[in-house]
Amino acid sequence: AVGFASPTAPVCTVSGAIVTVVATGSCIIQTSQAGNTNYRAALAVQQSFTVGLGAVTVGSAANAGSYASGPFAPDAYIVIFGTGFSAAAMQATTALLPTTLGGATVTIADASGTAQAAQLYYVSPTQINLLLPKTMASGTATVTVANSGANNTSFAINIVAVSPAFFTADSSGNGPPAAIALKF
Repeated sequence: AVGFASPTAPVCTVSGAIVTVVATGSCIIQTSQAGNTNYRAALAVQQSFTVGLGAVTVGSAANAGSYASGPFAPDAYIVIFGTGFSAAAMQATTALLPTTLGGATVTIADASGTAQAAQLYYVSPTQINLLLPKTMASGTATVTVANSGANNTSFAINIVAVSPAFFTADSSGNGPPAAIALKF
C-alpha cells in the first residue's frame, strides 16, 4: 500500500488519500511504501504546489451595529461580506488599528477624490470589519478591497454626515440595544 503525508501542515493536511487545503503557501505531498518480504521499500516521492488566494468578491457591506446597508458616516464601524479576503481569520491586537491585516487592505476614495486606507479590526476569508476614516467627504465613495494575492474589487457606498446605529444584544441589528441602563 502507498501512504501519503504532508510535511507542510497547516498549509495542507492528508488523511488517507484525501488532501485538504487549509491555508495559502507551498503544499508538499509525500508518498511512502514500506515494502514487505517480497518487495523492497519504495523511495519517497514528493510533489509540491502553491496555494494562493483567488478573486475577491463582495456580497454586501453594512453598518456593523444595525446591519443597515447604508448610508455610512465617517468614523463608522462597518462590515463587508464576500470571498477571497484573506487566507485565515485574524483580529487586530493593538489599540492603533492596522491598515493591512491578514494581507487584506481596504481603501476608500471619497467624493472629493481623496483615497484613504481604512483601519481593520478583523479579517477572514469571508468577512472584514473596519473603521471608516474620520475625514471622509459626503457623497459617493469607491471602496476597494484587496488581498495578498494582488486581487481586488471595488464597489460604491454613500457617505453622509451622520448615520446613527446601535449594536443590539442579539447581534441582529433589530433587537434591544447592547447597552447598560443606569438610574440615578
